[in-house]
Amino acid sequence: MKSKSKAKEQIYECYTETSQNIKKAGQVLKIFTDDSIAIYTPFKDVQATAFTILERQKIIDIADHISTNAKLDEIAFQWEHIEKLAPQFKRHLRPILLMVDF
Repeated sequence: MKSKSKAKEQIYECYTETSQNIKKAGQVLKIFTDDSIAIYTPFKDVQATAFTILERQKIIDIADHISTNAKLDEIAFQWEHIEKLAPQFKRHLRPILLMVDF
């Protein structure tokens, strides 16, 4: 059950980070309607302003999340944690299985 609690913890962290990043993405979107930015401002300058709010990769990640409406999968995180523990299972189960007559 440790993997289940670890997965829940990971889901919570992802939700928290995603929630924070979505709020920042909202601030980035507001740049496009900001009347204080001159109409002839180079896009490069607008991008630089956006990247001070939220780094490039996080903007890409949030855009992907919004466009696909992806859901975070707790079971996938649980299995990911189990896979990390697999070497321990193998190390302890192998001797036990070698002693069992099938």
